[in-house]
Amino acid sequence: MPGDDTLIGGPAGRFPTTCWSRIARLEDPTADEYRAAVGELAKLYWKPVYAYVRAAWGKSNEEAKDLTQEFFSFVMEKNSLKLAGRREGKFRLLLLTVLKHFLVDEHRRDGRLKRGGAAAVVAIDDAAVPAVDPRAASPEDAFDRAWARALVGRALDELERNLAAQGRGHQARAFRLRYIEGGGGDDDGLAVLAAQAGRSLSEYKNDLVAARKEFRRIVLSIVGEAVDTEREAEEELARLMEMM
Repeated sequence: MPGDDTLIGGPAGRFPTTCWSRIARLEDPTADEYRAAVGELAKLYWKPVYAYVRAAWGKSNEEAKDLTQEFFSFVMEKNSLKLAGRREGKFRLLLLTVLKHFLVDEHRRDGRLKRGGAAAVVAIDDAAVPAVDPRAASPEDAFDRAWARALVGRALDELERNLAAQGRGHQARAFRLRYIEGGGGDDDGLAVLAAQAGRSLSEYKNDLVAARKEFRRIVLSIVGEAVDTEREAEEELARLMEMM
């Protein structure tokens, strides 16, 4: 989406304290803070983990859910992220590396990739389980696409809650019409969307500008929990845009 009319535009703000940096500094994997930080990251990353398990190993829905819980239980109990080190850079890539090793080790251990019985680290709602993406060129691509969809979905939910609470629900509606439901981008197309939203064209354009700014802030906040430099956050934003 070139030019100013992009889903996420403008410069990044101040880089936040992250869940990932909290995990990196904590020594005791049994500490409440460590477990809480892993739990927060699991909320964002269980869908890409699930998608990778299905794409790479051809597992059923139930088997993939079991292995997803088993993996995050392993991450939480074994402190495996810290043991893996920081050489992979962004958390998304480090997590995928640890996941690959986990699945191979599990397969070697008992010749099958179906265990079950792990404590639930993250709630997995069947209604939210990602479908197999036919566009994915590889299991790694399936992982990234599921990550992008989960991130955008979480950001959109927060955008709509925030704007509704501020009496700006019309801005969220404008955003959804343009970017989620896929309305046209030229003035004629925007005029049609403005009419659907009950706004003039100039009001609708202003709504989009305000909503994009808030959406970018939310996305940076979410991405920022899983990286620890502003450069990495911008790289994750670029990867997100490739997936959309």
